[in-house]
Parts: sequence; C-alpha cells; structure tokens
Amino acid sequence: MDTPKALFAGLALIAAAVLFNGFMQPKYQIAGGGAMAWIIDTQSGMFRLCRYAECGKWLDANMVATE
Repeated sequence: MDTPKALFAGLALIAAAVLFNGFMQPKYQIAGGGAMAWIIDTQSGMFRLCRYAECGKWLDANMVATE
C-alpha cells in the first residue's frame, strides 16, 4: 500500500470513529434498585423517578415538570 493511501485510510478510520461515537451513546441511564429507580435522559439532562412501575413527570435540573 502506498503511503498516501495508507494516510487516507487512517484518517478515514479516525473520522468514522469520531462520527459514530456520538451515535453509540445511550439515551437513558437508570440508577437505583429495588422498587425505586431514577431514569435520566443523558441528552437533555431531564430525569424522572419511578416507583413500582409508576413513573412521575420528566423534571429538569430546577425540578420544573415538563411533558
């Protein structure tokens, strides 16, 4: 393989890794255990509390409910 082709292939792989890294991040994180869990939207920072499969409204960092 020629040096220019190898450099182009390497840069293409780096660009693909950077581009697809954003697609692989999870949308939600769940913290808790037992009968209670916090569900956090990692993209907006909104969160909600679920108890026994009953979930409250989405809240922002100021504890303001949004639907």
